[in-house]
Amino acid sequence: MVDTLIRNGRLIDGTGNLWRWADVAISNGKVASVLNREQSELCAADSVIDAREMVVTPGFVDVHNHADFSVLDDPLARYFVFQGVTLLVSGNCGHSVVGAGAGQVRDYWHRQGLISERQLKDTRRWDDLAEYRRLVSDQGGLAFWDGLLLGHGTIRMAVVGPINRPATRDEISRMCDIVRTGMEQGALGLSTGLDYQPGKFAPTSEIIELASVVARYGGTYATHVRNTRERKDMVAAVEEAVSIGERSGARVQISHISKKALTGRELKIIEEARARGVDVACDAIPYSTFFALRNDHLLLSIRSASEELFAKTVPQIREAIADKKFRSALKKQRALRYARPDSMFIHCSDESLEGKSLGEVAKSHGVAPFDCLLDLLGDSALAFTLCPKVDHARDVSAIPGPQVTHAAVMMGSDAGPVDPLDVLGWFSPQGSGSTLRYIAQGERFGVPFEERVRKLTSLPCQRFGIEDRGIIAEGKVADILVFDPTRLSEVVDWSQPYAAPAGMAHIFVGGTPVVFDGKMTGARPGGVLDARKCR
Repeated sequence: MVDTLIRNGRLIDGTGNLWRWADVAISNGKVASVLNREQSELCAADSVIDAREMVVTPGFVDVHNHADFSVLDDPLARYFVFQGVTLLVSGNCGHSVVGAGAGQVRDYWHRQGLISERQLKDTRRWDDLAEYRRLVSDQGGLAFWDGLLLGHGTIRMAVVGPINRPATRDEISRMCDIVRTGMEQGALGLSTGLDYQPGKFAPTSEIIELASVVARYGGTYATHVRNTRERKDMVAAVEEAVSIGERSGARVQISHISKKALTGRELKIIEEARARGVDVACDAIPYSTFFALRNDHLLLSIRSASEELFAKTVPQIREAIADKKFRSALKKQRALRYARPDSMFIHCSDESLEGKSLGEVAKSHGVAPFDCLLDLLGDSALAFTLCPKVDHARDVSAIPGPQVTHAAVMMGSDAGPVDPLDVLGWFSPQGSGSTLRYIAQGERFGVPFEERVRKLTSLPCQRFGIEDRGIIAEGKVADILVFDPTRLSEVVDWSQPYAAPAGMAHIFVGGTPVVFDGKMTGARPGGVLDARKCR
């Protein structure tokens, strides 16, 4: 007798092997056995699912997202779950919810423009990963698993502060202690955001010391490499990431590698490093569009990019950007990546602005687009969202072949942080469609379906040292999808960026159905992953 028997489906087990006819028995949250037809006839089950004309696969893994704070208020996360995502890897780009106390963490995230004022004022508290895991559990768990990286930026902010200098020996020792504690409490590894403050102030040697601690626990070093905003020298940035892995012994995961890098020298560097024994790979976003940002988050993003503004309040930022000399400095720093006048549109309640491009508004005001945007941001009474114009066909065609076909490249959504009570703060369809877009891109480039599944399941689990899932085999955690691939449909709609995509018939997390017959059950069997129990 087993809990659930999935019958008559085409099993794609996550290894990359060809599909085969096999039934899957689930019991006590694990795969009890994989059965042939004769064995299945002898198996009794409390629940039987007929997967005829469907495939049965492991749950998908999103190796790069920023859902950290979102899960506290949205434990069902329909937009992730209906993509088939049963495991998120959070804490990326140096930004994590652990590594410091909750108050310090929230202050750091708000300075980076990543959480709303409402989230900043949240009173829930935790001091480390163990307490955060307990908080999520006490709230009733999640409809998925959330694996956490320790964010170097969060840790450095707590220990060193927002200061442009190397850490002292004592400070490095304290940061190493925080990383060691986090790894002993079940973190997946360490992430850096070497393009953000204060992570950008850290020399390579500092990162090597912290990554060496991670390596001793079998963890992963995931990095948003240096200079990606300015695109100054991506080759040097990738070489630095490889060097950190080579000298620390940690697995290296280069986060959201650029489309240009995938067709340039950077990918060759990764190949050469792997050939000499450095365990390095990367992930890439299956979209080429930007996020949309509301004005208050965009204002905070300016603060996060400016060393002069990082410690200032919002009123002080508005005062600074009104100054002509400071505006000139902002232009040189390229702090405003979103000021693309003809492809960025304004949405707000002011009819004189609604639906117009930034270029049109600038022309009507008689100012340059850059100054126009700063003028709008300086108006504390105005609320608006700056939204990129999306050409779906162009967005699809912008994805280079190696992003889908190369063995060392996998999918990461880079889905923005969401306040579930204010979803228009940051938004993009990549938050609800990335796995389905990746599957579609694989078909475009002729990648076998079984290989696409492997790169969404066992490969990312391997990268982050998660050995107890990612394939369907006896004894593995029963994170399992049942779906008809021809019915998968992503949502490409900026008016509903976090609408749930369609096509998933059944989704099991730890053996419990969180989606059954295409509808969420409300079950929350998941939670914050403990990496120690996954190895």
